[in-house]
Amino acid sequence: MTKNGLPNSGEPDDRRPDSMIMGTAKIIDFQRAVAARTRQGEERRAPHAGDLGLFQAEIGSLRHQVDLLSVHLGLMQCRLDLISFSIQETTDFCADCCEAMELTDIDAMERARDDLRDRLEERASFWRNPADFRFDAPPA
Repeated sequence: MTKNGLPNSGEPDDRRPDSMIMGTAKIIDFQRAVAARTRQGEERRAPHAGDLGLFQAEIGSLRHQVDLLSVHLGLMQCRLDLISFSIQETTDFCADCCEAMELTDIDAMERARDDLRDRLEERASFWRNPADFRFDAPPA
């Protein structure tokens, strides 16, 4: 033993049987070091086929959730397109109303009024059932 209570180099460590204090041994047994490292490696868990199946099931679940999210985002975009279309149509309708109000010819005012009423009825029918209308077709 040394003055500080540590065993001399090459002496076994009393706290851990079959081991030496680090830095005290003069000879390193590489076979024991490799064996110790191999035991540590064995303690690490290798992936099993069952774990792989769980992982693949989780991936399938995530793909399903992404597909649902994609559908919902598509529906939201469609709704936003309808809102944008409605805003543009409302703006045009208000501008046409202002122009009709400024007319001085009674016949022109009546024609404008009838056109505006028809557009308003068409718009109301569109919002009752938008699936019946095609956006790419010019209005009749």
